[in-house]
Amino acid sequence: MSDRVFTIASSATVYEAAKLLVNSRVSALPVVDEKGVMVGILSEADILKGPLMAARKVGTETLGRPADHEHADAAIAQAKAQRVSDVMTRGVIAAHETASLREIADLMLKHKIKRVPIVRDGTILGIVSRVDLVKALISGGEKVYAPQPKPPLTEDGQLRTAIVAAVTGQSWAVAQWFDVVVLHGVVHLWGVAPNDAVRQAYVDAARQAPGIKKLENHMHVVRRAA
Repeated sequence: MSDRVFTIASSATVYEAAKLLVNSRVSALPVVDEKGVMVGILSEADILKGPLMAARKVGTETLGRPADHEHADAAIAQAKAQRVSDVMTRGVIAAHETASLREIADLMLKHKIKRVPIVRDGTILGIVSRVDLVKALISGGEKVYAPQPKPPLTEDGQLRTAIVAAVTGQSWAVAQWFDVVVLHGVVHLWGVAPNDAVRQAYVDAARQAPGIKKLENHMHVVRRAA
């Protein structure tokens, strides 16, 4: 895992994000809100959307030659006007810090993505890329990805499983991401919901699980741009 993670604020401009991408030599940046909670990811492809739109406005499908000042000026102006939140990818596929390499590899294959952010309580700890998986395979051999026998669930584990099952597949379960941490019967809900009603729906569903001693809701509401 790469633990030196460059992040960008959702309120930053696309121009600022583009410069950070170039200087940090990465192909994507996790996007965080004012509290440091990850709310999306911004890739090179996302950044290019703005300039391409600007190019179309001046009558071309591409940005043209570097010497074509009209096209270049339109692209730069667009990048300086747009916010990261306008073009970032929402609904990021992330993994908890306890996830195995096999589970992360399965996420990449299932969702056809190149990288998986690793989070704890909504805070990003690092990013696992395809290159990281290749390094692990070469270093540790195929046993790195071999399924390991799962230990029996503790009471906290059983409670977490029940809450996840109660939420999964519900029509209102549209959080950008969601996680549950249970410690000694105390349930902590984490994630990013698009509105207060969805946030409350997660709370109500979790309360139905038997064995809860206390519930702490840490979910953020990040309203989607119209």
